Amino acid sequence: MVGALLVEGGVRAFGVEARLLTPLVPLQVSDPELHTPVADAERLYGLRPGLSLSLPRPDGGPDRAVTTSALGLRGADRAVDEGALRVLCLGGSTTFGATVSDDETWPAQLEAQLIAQGQHAQVFNAGVNGYMTRQKVAWAQAL
Repeated sequence: MVGALLVEGGVRAFGVEARLLTPLVPLQVSDPELHTPVADAERLYGLRPGLSLSLPRPDGGPDRAVTTSALGLRGADRAVDEGALRVLCLGGSTTFGATVSDDETWPAQLEAQLIAQGQHAQVFNAGVNGYMTRQKVAWAQAL
């Protein structure tokens, strides 16, 4: 355990993770047009804000609708309803919904189910393809 902590401390202190990851950023994402570099040294990249794209599905099915908000969240811009239960979903490609349209992501499905059960709710999708834990934490802190 002590050895693992020393290695983790060394990686963080010398910035090894960022130096190793930066060249791999273009390879971590399946749709490079969705992503943009960010100034945050922890995140390295994020979703390009304000997109509305129709992208092919990897399985050859119908194109998927992919939008991003002005904040760089998956889905269209919408006003925050102060009276609603608000849920922020963080994650990588499975949260982002790498192969599906906006309304097919699990955060969108969660919101639909909560509303169907009579809950006044808004669910926001902060998933980003390829994000690792460190990047997700930095993204949560930025939001």
